[in-house]
Amino acid sequence: PSTSELAFGLMLSLLRNIPECNNHVSRYNWDYTQFMGRQVKDLKIGIIGYGRLGKMMYNFCKAFGAKIKIYDPYLKDSLSDSFLLNNYCNSLEDLFEFSDVISLHVHVTDETKYMISKKLLDSVKKDLYIINTSRGEIVNELDIVEALTTGKLTGYGADVVENEFDNLTQSPIIKAMNEGKNIIVTPHVGGMTI
Repeated sequence: PSTSELAFGLMLSLLRNIPECNNHVSRYNWDYTQFMGRQVKDLKIGIIGYGRLGKMMYNFCKAFGAKIKIYDPYLKDSLSDSFLLNNYCNSLEDLFEFSDVISLHVHVTDETKYMISKKLLDSVKKDLYIINTSRGEIVNELDIVEALTTGKLTGYGADVVENEFDNLTQSPIIKAMNEGKNIIVTPHVGGMTI
């Protein structure tokens, strides 16, 4: 369950510029005017994967007043007609077109590996945030960095990177974060709670 809490925390941190604000104050500055954030209320949140963790993320976002749509082709038949009518997108493309924030809650399979890639990212509106607390392999990390560079993505929050146990100096996501891209990465701590 704590993975969904972390996903929601990463989303809030990106939307409210928390890391930048903290760095600003740590340098003894106090100019809040440069850190205009976004409220969750009335944002459009897209959730990919509506299992236990996706449902928790849905409930967190709903409690904050967000408009939420989900995409999960494996659970579609088990959802009520009214829920489907009001909360379901039939394709990833439709979900990306709807959303200001996308939150990923799926397992790595042949079908989900690199499901978020250049082709999908090129079709979306600007100002999109992506939150990935699933696995690094769900996204093509080079395509995420390119989308951040071109302005297709506004921010990326992750608790995972591809090849977590390899040489992290080779991680495109961590490199881009260190180069100033709007990225927050935590070291797979989603399930690490008391």
